[in-house]
Amino acid sequence: MRMLAYGSVAWPEEFAEMEGEHLAREDGSDTITVGTGGMAWTVRPSPRRVVVEDGASDHWRAVVEGPPDRMLRWLWGRAGDERSG
Repeated sequence: MRMLAYGSVAWPEEFAEMEGEHLAREDGSDTITVGTGGMAWTVRPSPRRVVVEDGASDHWRAVVEGPPDRMLRWLWGRAGDERSG
């Protein structure tokens, strides 16, 4: 939670280069729910920053969920070609 929110403000040039602009409206109204291990977070990306809040959104545009070990590897780009079954 802290790394994503902090990183988007501390290194905005890196976030500006990321693919997926379609999920980054200026007003931050698009939401992504991330869930794992009974926990959930709402991620609101915008071109200037990413806001991360505890809890799942009722109005999400995308949901990313899975077992904690797989989710952690996926978030760090170390999941390889793993597919959840």
